[in-house]
Amino acid sequence: MPFNYCGVSTVSYSLLSFLNSSMATFTVSTSKGKKVLVHNNFDFHLRLKSKDGRKLYWRCSQRDICNATCITGPFEQEPIHVFKVGNHTHEQRRAEVQVRRTVANIRERALQSPNLPPSSIVREELGTIRNEEVEILMPERQALLRTTNRYQNVNRPPLPRRIE
Repeated sequence: MPFNYCGVSTVSYSLLSFLNSSMATFTVSTSKGKKVLVHNNFDFHLRLKSKDGRKLYWRCSQRDICNATCITGPFEQEPIHVFKVGNHTHEQRRAEVQVRRTVANIRERALQSPNLPPSSIVREELGTIRNEEVEILMPERQALLRTTNRYQNVNRPPLPRRIE
């Protein structure tokens, strides 16, 4: 069965499923500190943990139109072991996943290097983007600079209150 995307049907379904199965599964943090699982360019939000903590139950982030779920082992383990994934009722969101990953990389670099200028961190990460759709979906540069500065302030010592 050929895969039809925007009128182009050149990739067979078996090849597409092989490519999807070989993609990495990873987690990123949201701005509120919650974990989001990304598996085969679909993102999932944590729904619940098993009582023994050995399984995590995730739900598709587009839950208003999709009922897909995913069951994994704990995300502290690398690589993340995926036990079961349901079928999605929508297309993959490659660009949104790449945006989420790029913003997570900016946050991580800001935490690791609090003395680098935020503009250099943002510039280097934005320089790795090669997809025009991802560039369009990225947050504004000023928002990325504020986020970088906020994350860098976590590791900086507090300013003195008095001069002695």
